[in-house]
Amino acid sequence: MKKILLIVASCVALFASEFVVKSIEEVTQEKPPTFTQVTSSDAVLEFISSVPLNCMIVYGETTTYGNLTNDPNMSSPLTIDHKPVLSKLKPDTLYHARVQGIDANGIAYVGNDMTFRTKAKQKNTLKNIALLSNGAKVLHVSSNWGGGENSSSYGANSAIDGSRSSAWSSDSDGDNAFIEIGFAKSVKTRYIKVWTRTMSNNTAQIFSFNISNDKGEVFGPFDLPDASKSYKFELKTQTKSLKMQALKTNTGNTGLVEFEVY
Repeated sequence: MKKILLIVASCVALFASEFVVKSIEEVTQEKPPTFTQVTSSDAVLEFISSVPLNCMIVYGETTTYGNLTNDPNMSSPLTIDHKPVLSKLKPDTLYHARVQGIDANGIAYVGNDMTFRTKAKQKNTLKNIALLSNGAKVLHVSSNWGGGENSSSYGANSAIDGSRSSAWSSDSDGDNAFIEIGFAKSVKTRYIKVWTRTMSNNTAQIFSFNISNDKGEVFGPFDLPDASKSYKFELKTQTKSLKMQALKTNTGNTGLVEFEVY
């Protein structure tokens, strides 16, 4: 029995000597973790690390957490610009979160518990009709990353699922990327909101696009200043579908985080 205990103790000591844990503060002095874009259902935790990290966030209503999310980065698991999305949150609720990251040398960086409160759910707002849950569907798409289905991880359905933690990515379509959304019935639109995806290697971002309705009428071009959020554009038409066509991009796996129609 003593021999077994000595072996176990030796293994624990060896593991402890090789696995290094440091504070996340050591590598985030330039831009510490901060909650941004907090809504009634999700939030973004942004920070910049001085060394590339594979970042994960644990979060929940208590310090036992229970949920996990990571950086939505397709090009590499290691990055310095971190913007993980905490999704499926309850309105007007206090949440706890902790940053956890590991670098290429196996050094772990862990933060302290942080808290934020989601916003109360808005009332009497216009309905986003370009949602899967509201009967919308993808009629046509230029492509999905890796040749996947619309329901795959980076498939076109991710552009109309109401979550900014997912995104539609084309398969290297660049300026030729397009997506066409059909509605449950003919609708009279007032405006759209479009959020382009981007990648850490400075590709996949849409800078301008146009919109066409089911009669072939074309609206735009519309310009997207950046990929940090969705942008609103007035669009008044009667139609059963809308097609978004990319015009100017920085090439690559162009696509959308969200496409909304009101």
